[in-house]
Amino acid sequence: MKMRTYNASPEYLEDLCDQMLEWVKDPNALTIPQFLQKKGIGYPFFKYFVYASDKVCNTYEIMKSILCNRWLHMAMTKDELPPHRAKVLMRYLRLYDSHALDMEQMAKEQLEDARVASEMKYTLEKYDRKELSEPYKSIYNDNVNKRRD
Repeated sequence: MKMRTYNASPEYLEDLCDQMLEWVKDPNALTIPQFLQKKGIGYPFFKYFVYASDKVCNTYEIMKSILCNRWLHMAMTKDELPPHRAKVLMRYLRLYDSHALDMEQMAKEQLEDARVASEMKYTLEKYDRKELSEPYKSIYNDNVNKRRD
């Protein structure tokens, strides 16, 4: 999918950042699509500016952190939630927690690196060509003899 390019003045981007910070102050503001609907902005248009402008990107991260805290507060203050609402709450809490997402991604990368390294080590050691030593050799021979019987 090719990302389109949009032209916007620095004033427009500054105004967008101000609108984002103003909108997120509303206690009823819970999801990014609410902001997009209220401002009449499509997500691809918004996403382009998040990636193209450091200021919009930073403001977006601030907005997400405020929303994350709002969802976390909601999770911690509700005594009981029906299962379907708890799923929604956990989804948005996880979605807006940039720090947790970053840590999870780093952990996945470390696990993948360790897996690849162990596979490479196993391949380089050529265990399938090595001579068995005791006690493994006798166990192997006993199992081979059982198959022959």
